[in-house]
Amino acid sequence: MARTGELAPVTFARLARLIYENSRLYLAAEKRQMLANRLRPRLAQLNLGNFEQYYDLLLQPQSLGEQEILIELVAIHHSHFFRELTHFQYLAQTIVPGLSDRLQRQGGTLRLWSAATAFGQEAYSIAMTLAQCQQIDPGLRCQLTASDISRRALQTARRAIYATDALDGVPPTLLHAYFQRGQGPQQGHCRVRPELRQQIRFERINLFQRTYPFSERFHVIFCRNVMIYFDEPARQEALARMADCLEPGGYLIVGCSEALMSHPHRFQPLSQGVYRL
Repeated sequence: MARTGELAPVTFARLARLIYENSRLYLAAEKRQMLANRLRPRLAQLNLGNFEQYYDLLLQPQSLGEQEILIELVAIHHSHFFRELTHFQYLAQTIVPGLSDRLQRQGGTLRLWSAATAFGQEAYSIAMTLAQCQQIDPGLRCQLTASDISRRALQTARRAIYATDALDGVPPTLLHAYFQRGQGPQQGHCRVRPELRQQIRFERINLFQRTYPFSERFHVIFCRNVMIYFDEPARQEALARMADCLEPGGYLIVGCSEALMSHPHRFQPLSQGVYRL
């Protein structure tokens, strides 16, 4: 057994396999020190002397909650408002106008899913984009679902309070229209206005869980800057599941650096990071 404070390669491999089985997040061998650093505070909280004891704890039938905590400690939740702005422009200028007339004739609703929303910046950026579209086209009805694997990240998303300096990507007109500036103890922070918060349904979803809590398919899925953390089999599985969740002719938007050309899939490329089923 490794002495306290060290994460032995064999224990790292076991933990990495457990993480992969639960989330498809792939940890290569060079991530061993990173994992050890992220787990040490948790071991101290649980009063455990080494990583082997922690792994044994994770295998207990009552430890599903601890497995979730393990995934939260590993998952990366980096995002900001209007990240990769061209995707929101494409949504407003191409996707929404192309679908709106048909949906309104059918009495339908434009359904969108932000599938890895992190702390909520992507979901609120989509919501602001749609709200601007509705000002031009008042008959447009929208339904936005936002999800993440992290309960902690979703708590922040639901609170919708952000440091003012984190809003640099929000145009001034949208900042005035959709955010409230904090006063007193909340000075230096802004909160998304309730009328925009209410447009989003937040759900905890693991992209690889057996079933999703959806009754209808989506017209647009944002799943950006996530698949870079998966290995090839997991990417193929994720793409297949995204396709199954889309209406025929629906759009999948991935990160600009996540070109899908090397992966088998059912999508046609339209623009950088934009694909259509």
